[in-house]
Amino acid sequence: MKKVLSLALCLLLMIGMLSVMPSAFADDMPPLPSNLSELVRQFCQEYYEEYGCIPIAGGTIHTSDLEEGASYTFWSAATLILDADRSIDMLCCIGNLTIEGTATLTVGKIRAAGLLRVDSGTVLCPKKESQDDSVSLSENGLEGQGIEINGGRVECPTIQSYNELDVEVCGGSVKADLIFAMYGYTQRGGDVEAGKISAKDYIFMYGGSLTAYELGSFNLKFHGGVTVFKDPISELGTDVRIKFHFPQAITEPAGGKYLDGKFVDAEGNEAKQVRIESVSFDFPFTDVPAGAYYYKPVAWASYYHITGGVTDTLFAPNRTCTRAQALTFLWRSAGSPEPTTTNNPFTDVKPDKYYYKAVLWAAEKGIASGTGKTTFSPNATCTRAQAVTFLWRYVDIPIWSSNRVFQDVKPGKYYYNAVKWAADTRITAGTSTSTFSPNAACTRGEVETFLFRFHDIY
Repeated sequence: MKKVLSLALCLLLMIGMLSVMPSAFADDMPPLPSNLSELVRQFCQEYYEEYGCIPIAGGTIHTSDLEEGASYTFWSAATLILDADRSIDMLCCIGNLTIEGTATLTVGKIRAAGLLRVDSGTVLCPKKESQDDSVSLSENGLEGQGIEINGGRVECPTIQSYNELDVEVCGGSVKADLIFAMYGYTQRGGDVEAGKISAKDYIFMYGGSLTAYELGSFNLKFHGGVTVFKDPISELGTDVRIKFHFPQAITEPAGGKYLDGKFVDAEGNEAKQVRIESVSFDFPFTDVPAGAYYYKPVAWASYYHITGGVTDTLFAPNRTCTRAQALTFLWRSAGSPEPTTTNNPFTDVKPDKYYYKAVLWAAEKGIASGTGKTTFSPNATCTRAQAVTFLWRYVDIPIWSSNRVFQDVKPGKYYYNAVKWAADTRITAGTSTSTFSPNAACTRGEVETFLFRFHDIY
């Protein structure tokens, strides 16, 4: 990350060095700052010597005015019009850069200090002749704080964003060995083929066509479009959480499904190629209708073994949830972590009970306290206030400034800040526009809904 920030600084500082070059724009360049560290100065000098960029003030630039084989730096935000085929070595922009037109730009690397957007035209970044079979972030390609491709054709070894903006594809044709996003990758349209897509926070698929060998992220969602994996997803790591929305279905291979981290066909064999419109599983509960507000939450909880129902076919969504059940659901959704303590402060929580580890974990983490010095009351009713307070404490008691006012949630109550947080994050909407009903019994359907919405946010 430090190197990335250095690159942005370098772009700014490099302009001062370029003033010694003969150019109609050289007089507009600022002097080199005097407070540069020697490391930054040396890095910028090496960068300049490698590419020898010609400075241009920015604004609207036409490729017909660019020289073949040269390198350029746009001093401010710019729109590059592809009105003639050009092949250049390097293109930098100190700001947002938009590319549009009908011609082809062949370039080693494009780097923007802001958003890099391709609306139309063709951008080709050939691979380095010396590169091996692996692909690194130093290869030729597109790089910006964010990348947005709305149309045209882009073919590069790497496409990467390095700051708070996503890599987003809304249209066009994209082909890359590696697409890397510091935060998230989102696709709403277009046709993308990638060896690997890696995003720190999430990969969301809403539309278009995506073909990839590997997806890596902490959060994968398939909401639409068509996704094809040429090989099974591999090496995502134990921290990856794959979230699906229901009801959904795999269309190829026939009868296939996502099972235990792999896509399998109707015979249970690992599928080498799977076309995903969405993902489904056999929903077991006959008392959870598809139109109910808790349908997706219960389906999600069942799929991830957070809940098992009161029988094989009944979930009992309107039955009162106990304190032990609510904490067990939360514990399982957190990955069923082992408590680090063997000290059990509660005389009514026995080691042979299903909720034993969940209660010890929750007490150890400060998520739940007992109803007395030595009692937890596991079979007592869990109230709506208790349910959202468990979640609030689980995320380390965030400070929340809310404009939402429930008439029955008063300052000074233990659940006051928890309810404000839950309302503003839309984990709950209350029982009416002005009431939350903190002391009402929380049903099993409500608890799973709170938990589902919570995990969809966090």
